[in-house]
Amino acid sequence: MTRTQFIQSHKNMFWYIPADKKAEISDALLIETILNDGTLADYKSLLKVLGPKHVAEVF
Repeated sequence: MTRTQFIQSHKNMFWYIPADKKAEISDALLIETILNDGTLADYKSLLKVLGPKHVAEVF
């Protein structure tokens, strides 16, 4: 799964961002949103997409 596909599959969490701007979501916002509103499965998927080291650095 790519980053864009991940955002698309979780688009309901980013309801306040226009559809044409969702691809421009920063990694920081993506990680924060998943940690705040996502499930454990969402978090595990995020780690696969961005990599655990990058997620840890941004966090």
